[in-house]
Amino acid sequence: MLSTRTIFLLFIQFTFSRPFIIDSEDNKTAGCVRDIIQKNFEFKSQITVINGDNYEILPTINQMQYISVQILTSTSHKFTLPFNREYLIISNSCDDFENKFHRITIATTWSANAKLLVVLENAYDPRCIFDILLKKHMTNVIVLNDTATLELFTYNPYDDFGCGKRYNRIIKLGHCKGQYLFFDKLNTDIRNCTFQALSAHMPPYSIDPATNQSQYKGVEQYLLEIISDKEAFRINFTFKINSDEYTVIADNMSAVGPLSALQTGEADIITGGMLLTYQRAMVLGYLTGGVTFTDYLQLHVATAKPVSNLKNIYSEFQCWIWLALFIVFIVYSVLMYLIMRKRPKQTITLKMFGFFLQQSSRVKGDRTNRLFIFWIFFAYLINCFYQSSIVSFTLHPHLDYQISSMEDILDYGLKPCLSLSMRRILLGISYISVAKNNALDCERRVDSMNKVAESSNHFTVYLKSLFAYEETKYYDAFGKSKIYTIDYPRAQVLYAIYFYKGFPLPSKLQHLCRRVEEAGLINRHLDRLKTERQAKLTIGIKKKRFQFIMPWQVLGFGFSLSTFVLILEIVINKYCRVCW
Repeated sequence: MLSTRTIFLLFIQFTFSRPFIIDSEDNKTAGCVRDIIQKNFEFKSQITVINGDNYEILPTINQMQYISVQILTSTSHKFTLPFNREYLIISNSCDDFENKFHRITIATTWSANAKLLVVLENAYDPRCIFDILLKKHMTNVIVLNDTATLELFTYNPYDDFGCGKRYNRIIKLGHCKGQYLFFDKLNTDIRNCTFQALSAHMPPYSIDPATNQSQYKGVEQYLLEIISDKEAFRINFTFKINSDEYTVIADNMSAVGPLSALQTGEADIITGGMLLTYQRAMVLGYLTGGVTFTDYLQLHVATAKPVSNLKNIYSEFQCWIWLALFIVFIVYSVLMYLIMRKRPKQTITLKMFGFFLQQSSRVKGDRTNRLFIFWIFFAYLINCFYQSSIVSFTLHPHLDYQISSMEDILDYGLKPCLSLSMRRILLGISYISVAKNNALDCERRVDSMNKVAESSNHFTVYLKSLFAYEETKYYDAFGKSKIYTIDYPRAQVLYAIYFYKGFPLPSKLQHLCRRVEEAGLINRHLDRLKTERQAKLTIGIKKKRFQFIMPWQVLGFGFSLSTFVLILEIVINKYCRVCW
């Protein structure tokens, strides 16, 4: 019974596992793939195989127990790649390879510096494979021609000063012999290379010479100039990026905006105060170090303006003081009514009001009229204090309330005036909500700042470093800023210079950036730019100005009322004569 069961299990084992058993002597391709992986793939715990439908090579990889394999078959639609450094693609044509390679490049963890082994199931010219890889700047590649000879091919776009943009020949590595194949191809580094850089006019980071705003270059231009001199390559700057456009990353890992020029091959480098975000860092190469200082968003409102002339008259005393004076006037008037019963009440009230306004008048009558002297003395003291406070306005004009916090913005109901680029930035910050009732004429950064400088009913959000450079633009004729900054960091940001994915020598360039920053050259250049801006600033000297403050509203109301009373008295007297 036991022997029968054993025979039956062995029959099942051989029947179903036979298609997956590989004899390394009969299948030379699978053996060659295994040797290349063992000799050349250092990160043996991470490997991705494209086209898991191949039942000849796949079992050989599975037998390598120390390798973690992710298999993507033709029916795989959605997949997630770990931080892979090795890929294996099995292809039967150029179109098939392009489709499979595209599936790798849309993954967030794809690296152009990874190692790639391409197995051609059908013998054809590998040049089309290298043309596809050249567009993605992937150089660590080996092509295995699945023929009886098992020829190995590669290419070097940096040979003969190709600078990663062209290759002159296909390099034959011979037959599969188990040697190390991924050699260093940067034998000439990037000397004598010329890279195209697109930039936006975003001072102080990048400054367009055509604007004639500065004789110096921007910080990022200055940084790249130092690095290019050190590494003996050239950079051609072209300023045609709109600084108000903000790049977003789509779900398929394609850039939408100015940074898309790096993926299309239009540019090699993009500068101009570009923010470093997680999505951009996964899709593009970047260089940070020279401008690694953290920046943050600030709230800006208009500076408090002088109050109106009418408000200057009554704002010297607070409301409770005016109320106290009114109560004293009423109490003293009642007291005078009780003492001077024979005098008309209207005459007493008008005389008291006239004395309070320092109007001269002759007091006639008995001794009771001399009680006015106490009221006159009280009115004199009040007027002395009031006039001394008015004189202080000549040196310290009375201003409206200065909005200085987020709570004030909410209490006073200020409307947002955010530029399009700032709204895009705020969308990526979870704890800052984007206002929906944004002003219509605030699409550009300059428009939003100009509107806030002139209007006390709006506020905006701006980057600290950009405002520090442009602050002098918003000074009045006497050097006083028209914009008040609420210095409360809302969100910190970081800047980067972006390259296409696979740009050569990223670690070396990063190290040079650190050295430039540590040497103090960046801070020195920023000081030069600041000094230049301040030297161009012209500040006038305030002259003495005399301003006659007249409460025209009160005066007009008084004239109108007195005219109406005069006409009314004339009409009444005339009517009384006729009736009499």
